[in-house]
Amino acid sequence: MNFLKNLSVRVKLLILTVPLMIAVVSAVVFAGIQMDSTEKHVTEVYYDMLYNVNNLLVGADRDYHQSLLGATQYYDMINGFSKMPEELMGTKMPEKLSDYEENLEQTKEKVLEAADIAKTDKKLYNEMKAENGKSFEEISMISSL
Repeated sequence: MNFLKNLSVRVKLLILTVPLMIAVVSAVVFAGIQMDSTEKHVTEVYYDMLYNVNNLLVGADRDYHQSLLGATQYYDMINGFSKMPEELMGTKMPEKLSDYEENLEQTKEKVLEAADIAKTDKKLYNEMKAENGKSFEEISMISSL
């Protein structure tokens, strides 16, 4: 400890502060690397996966609405609730039935495609629950029937 007595105050302070400065710089670099890694992961989860899942489900919702509209109009025509002329109804009924079937199939395809994307994240697919208490996996199994 005698060697510390012979050093100037400036050198003694440097001996104390240099390791702290190295530790702070190391911590900042480590935090920067962690933030970059987190940003890449968040981009992957929120954009690459959830954005695409959301777009597919919105499209499936639109297709399902169009399917229901076609089914309702077909039902009205079959049961005589429509005020449409008979000759026009004869051409429109097959169109409405076709609208129903095509849009229902598109709905199923989009929901299953969204489920396939969601399967890549186990937490999203198995653990997170919707308002009805069902996981994405349980909901997608129902829609595949």
